[in-house]
Amino acid sequence: MSGKVITVSEGRNSRLTAGRAALPLTVESLFERYTKEARYLPDGSPKTETYLEHVRQTGCYLAKFFGPYQPIDALTPDRIHEYVVWRRNGGVSDRIVGANTIQRDLGMFKAALNWACQKYQGGQPLLTRHVLEKVRVPTEKDPKRPLLDTDSIHALLVVAPTIHRFLRPMILLAWRTGRRLSSILSLRWDDVDFERGTILWRPEHDKIRQTWVVPVRWEVLYELLRFRNENRRLRGPSLFPHPQRREHHGGPVTRHLAAYWLKEAFCRGRIPKPAGGLWHMFRRVWATERKDLPLKDVAAAGGWRDTSTLLRYQQPDEETLRAVVEHERGGKDHALAMHRESAMERPGCFRRQTLRGCQEGRPITTTTYWVGAPFSVPPSVPHSLSLVKHLDRTSVHSASSTGQSPPIICRRLRVRLPEAEGSACE
Repeated sequence: MSGKVITVSEGRNSRLTAGRAALPLTVESLFERYTKEARYLPDGSPKTETYLEHVRQTGCYLAKFFGPYQPIDALTPDRIHEYVVWRRNGGVSDRIVGANTIQRDLGMFKAALNWACQKYQGGQPLLTRHVLEKVRVPTEKDPKRPLLDTDSIHALLVVAPTIHRFLRPMILLAWRTGRRLSSILSLRWDDVDFERGTILWRPEHDKIRQTWVVPVRWEVLYELLRFRNENRRLRGPSLFPHPQRREHHGGPVTRHLAAYWLKEAFCRGRIPKPAGGLWHMFRRVWATERKDLPLKDVAAAGGWRDTSTLLRYQQPDEETLRAVVEHERGGKDHALAMHRESAMERPGCFRRQTLRGCQEGRPITTTTYWVGAPFSVPPSVPHSLSLVKHLDRTSVHSASSTGQSPPIICRRLRVRLPEAEGSACE
C-alpha cells in the first residue's frame, strides 16, 4: 500500500480568529466593544441610552490621558493614580472636580474591565485580570448634601411659570414625591391615575429597575390637572415633551435642560442656591421631612430598596438636633418633672422658634413655646391661641380673653400668630 501525503492546513476563518485574538485590547477598542456588545444587564434588562452615553464619554476621557492605543494589560496602578491627579486638577475641561466625579469614571472603567474578563473569544477571555482589581477607588471625605428650606421652595414655585410652563409641575413633583429627576421627566399621562390618586413609576426609568405604585398628594394631582387643561395642544404620551420635538424625536425634556431651567429660577428670583446642589436637593428634603415615620414605608414611597440608602438622604435639622441635645434619661415622667422644675424657677419666661410658611396665599408665623408651669401671657401675644399641633399628647388648658385664669401648658405646643404681631421676649 503506497503511502499518501496528507496536508493539514488552517482555514481562513481560523487564521483571522487567531489574529484577532492576538491583537491587544486597547482603551479605545475596549469602550467601543463594551458600549456595543454589553447593552444589557445581567438580568436581561436593557441599559439606558443615557448611561451608555456616559460610558462613551468616560472612554474619551481615559483615551485622552492614556492614549487611544494604550494596551489595557500594560496599565499599572501608578498610571491610574496619575490619571486621578490629572482629572482632579481639571485635565478634561480646566475645571477642578471632586472625588465623586473620579469615582464615577473609575467605576465605569472597572465595569468595562470586568466585562472584558468575562467575554470569551476563541475560547479565551479578552482579559485574564486588570489593573483596577487592587486599586482603591477614591471617595469623597466630606460629601456635600445640601438641602432647600421651605421658603426657597415656595419662592421657586412662584418664579417657575416665568421660566417655562413645565417647571412648576416638575418642582412640585420633585418636592412632593421625592423621586429622581430622570423618573419625573420620563412620566407619561398613562402613569397618573387621577381616580385612585396614584402614580406608576416604571422600572425602565428607575435606578434600581423596580416598579412602584405610590399614592400622591392631592395638590400634585390638582397641579397636573391644571397643567393638562392649560396645555391641551401638547400631543403625545409624555408629561414633559421636549420643546424641540423634531430634534429630540418626541422624547421628554433632558436633564440638562431641566437643570438650566432650575438655575435660571434661582437667578431670576434672587433665591440663594446652596452650593453643590440642584434637583437632588428635593429628594433629600422629602426624606428629611419624614424622619419620624417608619423607614420601611418612607423607603417604599420614595423609591429606595433598602433603608440604609435612605438614611444617607435624611439630614439632621435644627429641631431634631435640639431635641437630641435636650434629651433627659430616666424616662418620660422624669424628663417632664425636670422640665417643670426648670420652668418654676423662671416663672413667666418662655422661648420661641419661628418658622415661616404660607396658607391660602397669606404668610403666617408658627411659634413653639416651652412652658412647664402657669405663666402670664405678655401683651404682645394674643390670649386666643390657635392650636396648630399638640406634641407628646400633653394636656392643654387655654384661657379666653374674658379674664379667666392664665393658660397652663405642660410641655410644648405650637400656636399660630399673625404676621404683624411683635416678637415674644426671651
